[in-house]
Amino acid sequence: MTDREVLAFDVYGTLVDPIAVSSELALVLGGSDGAEVARLWRLKQLEYSFRLTAMGHYEDFRWVTSHALDFALSSTGADLPGDQTRPLIGLYDHLPPFPDAVSALRALAGLGVRARGALQRQPRLAVPITRIRLVTCNAFDSVGASAAGMRTAWVNRSAAPFDTIGAQPDLTLPALDRLPAALRR
Repeated sequence: MTDREVLAFDVYGTLVDPIAVSSELALVLGGSDGAEVARLWRLKQLEYSFRLTAMGHYEDFRWVTSHALDFALSSTGADLPGDQTRPLIGLYDHLPPFPDAVSALRALAGLGVRARGALQRQPRLAVPITRIRLVTCNAFDSVGASAAGMRTAWVNRSAAPFDTIGAQPDLTLPALDRLPAALRR
């Protein structure tokens, strides 16, 4: 039995940039509201996800994303016909990766780390949870993973303080491309 750990990566905000939709939003809205709509959209996605979980009510990501966009548009006074919102929601299927994510994944592959995608399915891993490390830029994900018994790596691109409740991450990195070197230590 090997003692290697399994790396699990958060996607939105860690590997891909959800705020990158702001440029497309600015084009569709015909103004500079794109950044604010993108910011509110992402905040509401997270809030709605948390609220639905707390209520014990499940809705899929597309539903949450659609309703969060409706809120963001309403909050900024933007009005779009329904046929224009569907392509905006689809932007979340094609978000660009962060530059440090691309180089980190390449470096990990160079170290022999094998990647398996799990976005379309939920694979079960035959390893104890204590051998899984969640890599995330979200402090709340890191806290939750720690509480579940996982190892953690927090990518702190914004140099923000960590949450004041919950376990501190096992690793804190200023950028994702620092992960391969941190794991070698």
